[in-house]
Amino acid sequence: MKKNSKKTVYTNNNINNAYTRFGIEAPRVTDIDVLSIMNEDDLDRILHQLQNERNRVENYDLDAGPWEVEICYIQRELKIRAARRVAHDQYLKTLSAENVAEEAFDDEESEEMYFERH
Repeated sequence: MKKNSKKTVYTNNNINNAYTRFGIEAPRVTDIDVLSIMNEDDLDRILHQLQNERNRVENYDLDAGPWEVEICYIQRELKIRAARRVAHDQYLKTLSAENVAEEAFDDEESEEMYFERH
């Protein structure tokens, strides 16, 4: 005779109920397209808020996975922006160096042309 084992199925409602018993709401899931257009100050604020909530959840020995996922997405967006800033700064330096070299070349060319004429 086979014994039927019941598995606990965790749904969002079950998870939310576990958190709400402690006065904690599950983190709001934000689409990465929305994160990409958010102000950096807002991203920092949300990141710190999620980290504080995660610490609170961990203090109750609850699963902090949903907070970790949201934190990772925000950290990823912040890293992408930082890398883009660095790349843009390097581009501007290269562009500036090229302009300086071009101006120096133009000055030398003008100087040579002046002495050839006189």
